[in-house]
Order: sequence, then C-alpha cells, then structure tokens
Amino acid sequence: MVTEQLRQQALEYFAERDQQIEAERRRVFADGPDDADAAVVALRETVYPGGWPAEPGILVLRNEYPAPIQVGSVTYPTVVHAYWALSVADPAAHDRIGAASSPYEAQDLAQDAPRRADWPATALRSWPSCCGPSSPSIPSWPRS
Repeated sequence: MVTEQLRQQALEYFAERDQQIEAERRRVFADGPDDADAAVVALRETVYPGGWPAEPGILVLRNEYPAPIQVGSVTYPTVVHAYWALSVADPAAHDRIGAASSPYEAQDLAQDAPRRADWPATALRSWPSCCGPSSPSIPSWPRS
C-alpha cells in the first residue's frame, strides 16, 4: 500500500533526479572546449577496490592503470595523473595532481584548477608525442 509518506518520498526522489540530470547537461568539462559535441567514445568506469586483477589483460590499456609514465623529467603514476597535471596552468596544482593518491583524486583536483590557455589544442597535438621516445612537446613544470 502506498502511503502519503511513500508517495512524497517518491516525488522527492524524482525531483532530485531531474535536478541531477539537468546539472549534468550544464556541466562544463575541465579539459574540453566550451562548445564540445557529444563524446564519440564512451568509456565505462571500472573500479577495483581490492586492487587490479592479478592478470589484468586488456585492462592495462586503461588510462588509470598503475603504469608509471615519464614526461620530460617527471614520472607520473598513471596516464591520468600525467594528463591532468600537464593540463593545469599553476605549477603548484600540477604538483598536487601529480602526487594524488589515485587517478580519480588527480582528476578531481584538476577539475577546479585553471587550465592552460593552450590546452585544448596542445593536448591533442602533443599528447601522442609526449609518450614516445622523442622529447615531449608539453613542458614539464619546475620542481621544488
């Protein structure tokens, strides 16, 4: 039997859900252009609270997989750490992001940090070359 209290809870639930959906529609991605189209590729998040599987297989291709990456003279714990640390304009924010305890924390720290003015163009143009044996075209920050 649906009581008035249950009905009210359901209405509040759906109203809250509508607000969340609208907030997601208005969301501005930290690293994208303001007028970005819908994503071409959608990656579903996978979390392993007990750690990565002993035989990760294809999961090693995920950006958050714990495989150190060196860009210039700086080594980052994951591709996510490197991407977000290199995207910010502030060297102190860069260092905090690079030292984050997880890829998810790195992304959260970067969300509110000011982005490099040239990042939308630089990220796509420079990212592949920064990860290869040639010298990176993304500058590393001075380390304290």
